[in-house]
Amino acid sequence: MNYLETGQRIVKLIGYDAGRADMRRSKKIPTSDVDFDYFYPLQTLGWERSDCVRAITDLLGAELVPTKSSCFFCPASKVWELFWIAAHEPELLERALYMERVALTGKHSRFDEVEFGASWEELVRNADRFPSTATTVGLGRSFSWNQWARVNNVVDADFRVWRSAESIERFITSAAALQTSDNALDRRFSDPERKVIPILPAQQAFTFETE
Repeated sequence: MNYLETGQRIVKLIGYDAGRADMRRSKKIPTSDVDFDYFYPLQTLGWERSDCVRAITDLLGAELVPTKSSCFFCPASKVWELFWIAAHEPELLERALYMERVALTGKHSRFDEVEFGASWEELVRNADRFPSTATTVGLGRSFSWNQWARVNNVVDADFRVWRSAESIERFITSAAALQTSDNALDRRFSDPERKVIPILPAQQAFTFETE
């Protein structure tokens, strides 16, 4: 016998926390619709992301605190997260940079060279930033990851991430300096040893050809 036959409704538990960002998101979702009722247990408890990290650490150990659930090329990634992935997952950052280059220089690119006075690749390689515009100029929407990586000496001239011990330490230090207690708070923030734990292992099956 299913819930329709008994007249019972399904309650969906949504993992939005009590931080400002998730509180804003939850206000846009109705408390119920024709199929479901929605409940936010973390908000009922008043728990923010840091409280979740603390609870998992206390009960299961810091090594089981997951990283943020997102793609390695997530446009919402913050700069500290880019430094973190450069230090711990350089191959994934290189894939993201390649994807951005193909999207902005390929035949389907919407980048308007006339508006900016130069091609996307010229601006990436020779300018410190793009002119102010409402046009999406890269994975960061308002900024190009490739340009960020070049300006911050994260990559070489071929946009390959530096992998020396000194570079990795610099990336880790930069990430730590830029991290704040926001809604991306997770093991990357809380683990003082910055353990190298692979993220999105399924992505290892992803391959591409370089230019």
